[in-house]
Amino acid sequence: MPFNIGIFLYIVAYCLTEGMIFAAAGKAGKKTSRVLFVRSIIFVALAGLIYFHTECTRYVDYDRMSTEMSLSLSKGASYLFDLYSLNPLSAVPLALIAKTGVFPLLKSLSACVYYGVLLYIAGKLRQTYGAFSATITTVFFLCTVDLSYPADTIRFPIASAIFALGYVGYSYFSFSPIKALSLMLFGCFFHASMWPFLIIFLSTRIFKKNIFIIILTFFLIFYFQIVNLVSSLISSISPALGWKIQLYFETDGQYYESLISNEQFIYLLFIYIFICTLFLLKRTFSKQENSQSDRVFIMYSCFLLGSIHSNVIFPRYIPFLILISLPFIADIFSRYTNSGYTGKNSWAMHFIFVSFILVSIFGLILRFAFSYIPFYLT
Repeated sequence: MPFNIGIFLYIVAYCLTEGMIFAAAGKAGKKTSRVLFVRSIIFVALAGLIYFHTECTRYVDYDRMSTEMSLSLSKGASYLFDLYSLNPLSAVPLALIAKTGVFPLLKSLSACVYYGVLLYIAGKLRQTYGAFSATITTVFFLCTVDLSYPADTIRFPIASAIFALGYVGYSYFSFSPIKALSLMLFGCFFHASMWPFLIIFLSTRIFKKNIFIIILTFFLIFYFQIVNLVSSLISSISPALGWKIQLYFETDGQYYESLISNEQFIYLLFIYIFICTLFLLKRTFSKQENSQSDRVFIMYSCFLLGSIHSNVIFPRYIPFLILISLPFIADIFSRYTNSGYTGKNSWAMHFIFVSFILVSIFGLILRFAFSYIPFYLT
């Protein structure tokens, strides 16, 4: 079965269960939260099952990891920890799953964490902003994000989801600083690509004056060129890190060959602009000017803008940006529904709502036509 059919049925099933829960909410009362919890467990398990049986016709990171896990059986777990010295926590699930000999469990683990975090955030959004806002933002994520990642890159979806949970939990769901920082550090040690986001997050906590924010913004927009200038120095200090820089930052490197079509890249750029537009709309509603979450989002979006030269880094970080944007998107649509679809700026909100639906539909079509074609279910 094609992978895109499996994902389509998954999204349809999610929407149908949301509709049934919403319709029965008035009668169910306190049982609704219990039903939502059970539903989330079922859908996380279903995601794990789908990705366990997902294969790809092209070479993916999972193929490399399968080889590494196979070699670790003869060379020992230390072989994996040496390979992933920059991402030490990544070696732990690889070593444990290697012992079982059932390597596809790695894809299931990635999917369960990714979808688990998404559904946890969706549940929290439902409590805060209502069922409609939570549902529409979750479906937006499922339609626009490349859901083949848990069967492809494996480690990045786990790291980005756990990091996003720490950030979103701290910014919107009253997570304690220790809990949030622990989750974000876990993401960083699981995949080194999350370190820039932790540094940005901490910088906004330390430097709150506008002059520092402006300087940091300038640096983030031009960081790609700066890293290329100092890549030789970095390679001399850390050959492993230098090798990663060569893969991701040299535009004529092997990673830049047919990784993503021009149509997909343009679509991701459109999604980036669309999310930033929604953020500006949210700012017009917010009474809390220059909150830390706003400063962090501005810094993160500048970092992605600086990554636009790379068709590896930019596409990889867009799903992360969408995930951390779900709370303020839900906030926008809760205001839209609570206003009774009328008000001073009702025409603008109608336009945003229609655009939101069209972007979701177009994103799903694009994923089916390009991203999911190499993947299939066995």
